[in-house]
Amino acid sequence: MKKHKIIVTSVSVLLGSLALASFVLAAETSPSPSLSPSPSVRQDKKQERKNKMEDRVQKAKEKADQEKGRSEERKTKEKAKMEEKKAKEQEKDNREKTRMEEKKAKEQERAQKTVDNIRRFWGDMVRRLEELLKNEDRIASNLSDKLDKAVSKGKDVTAFRKQLDDAKKLLADARSALKDAGSKVESILKTEKDIKVAREKVRDLEKGIRDQVKSAHRALEDVRKVMRGLNKENKEDGQNPATSPSPKPTP
Repeated sequence: MKKHKIIVTSVSVLLGSLALASFVLAAETSPSPSLSPSPSVRQDKKQERKNKMEDRVQKAKEKADQEKGRSEERKTKEKAKMEEKKAKEQEKDNREKTRMEEKKAKEQERAQKTVDNIRRFWGDMVRRLEELLKNEDRIASNLSDKLDKAVSKGKDVTAFRKQLDDAKKLLADARSALKDAGSKVESILKTEKDIKVAREKVRDLEKGIRDQVKSAHRALEDVRKVMRGLNKENKEDGQNPATSPSPKPTP
């Protein structure tokens, strides 16, 4: 009997322990009505999370705007630097262009002065050559007069006359070359780009005509030399005129 009581008591204790453990477990797994947040608290937390999210979005937006502003500022500075560089390059180009134009103007001015000097040189040469031709014409005229006098005295001057005509032909050629040279000089000055070459061509042209005049002069001198014998004969004829026999006295 006593043993039966002990068993009943043990079972009762065991059941009580199980009941207590079940109660504790239920209390731990089930939320306590006193620990559950109220609707206003949940709303505040939700608003707080929303505010934090909006704040992060706003900060991200502000950061993006700042980055965009810095990017635009960099672009503006780069654009300003490029424009400044372009302006400097343009200014440099303008200075170089002005320098080249001034240099070209000075070169043209020097070239024009050289052209004027060449024209002045040619004008002086023409006057000198014309004077030389006039002198040669006077020599030829004097020789022609002497031949005419010799012919009037019965001398044969055919060979001399031919030689004098050849010399006159050289004079005529020189005079014709001088006449045509004026247009040649102007053509050289207009077509020749290198003014130094133009100057040399004009000098060569003048030298060629001068050589023609010299050739005519030498030809006239040759005529003068061969006519000296004729002049000597004329003088001897003048010094020894033909005399008629003197009459004999009458007895």
